[in-house]
Amino acid sequence: MATPKAGLVSGYSILLFLHVSGAILIFAGVATLIFGVAAMRLASTFEQLRAIARPILVGRKIGLEHISVIDVVTMIGIVLTAVTGLYMATIWGFGRGWVEAAIASFALMAPVGPLVINPRLQAIGRAADAATAGPLDRSLLARTHDPLLSGAVLSLTAWLLGIVFLMTNKPSLAASTIAMVIALALGLGASLSIWYLDRAKRDQTGPVKIEQ
Repeated sequence: MATPKAGLVSGYSILLFLHVSGAILIFAGVATLIFGVAAMRLASTFEQLRAIARPILVGRKIGLEHISVIDVVTMIGIVLTAVTGLYMATIWGFGRGWVEAAIASFALMAPVGPLVINPRLQAIGRAADAATAGPLDRSLLARTHDPLLSGAVLSLTAWLLGIVFLMTNKPSLAASTIAMVIALALGLGASLSIWYLDRAKRDQTGPVKIEQ
C-alpha cells in the first residue's frame, strides 16, 4: 500500500510527464512550421508551393477559422503545458522568480501563432490553391518571403527555448528576465539576417508588393 508521500511523488511525476509531453507537442508544431516556411521560401512554382502548403494546412474550417492538424497538436500542447505548469506552480510557489517569468513569457508567446503566423500561412495556401500551374508570381513570392512570417516563427522558437531554460535552470527573476531578453534578441537577430538577405535580392530584382 502506497504511503501518502509516495502517492504525492507519483502524482507529481505524472504532472511533470504531462507538462514535458505538452512542451514536446508545442515544439513538434513549431518545428513543422520552421521546415514548412523554409520549404515555401524555396518553392519556385505553384505546384511546388501547393505540395508544401497542403500538408501543413490540412484541416477543416470551424466557424470563421481554418483549424489545421498542426494547430490542434500545438493547442493540445499549450493546454497541457499551461494547466500542468500552473498546477505545479502552486506546489513550487508563485513567489519564485523563474515561475513568474515563465508564466509571463508563456502568456506573451500564445497570441503569436493565431494572430501573426496562421493568417499569413492561410493566405499563402489560398493563393496557391487558386493559381494555375507555372512559376510563382511576384506577389506570392512576396508572401512566402514575408519577413513577419519568418521572423515570427524564428522568434517564437527562440522564446520557447528561453522558457525551457527557465524550467531547467530555475534562475532568479532578474536572471530569468535577462535570459528571455537574450532569447528574444537571438530570435530577432536571426529574423533580421533573413530580412537583409531578402532585401539584397529585392534590390536586384525590384520591389515586390504583397496584394491583400
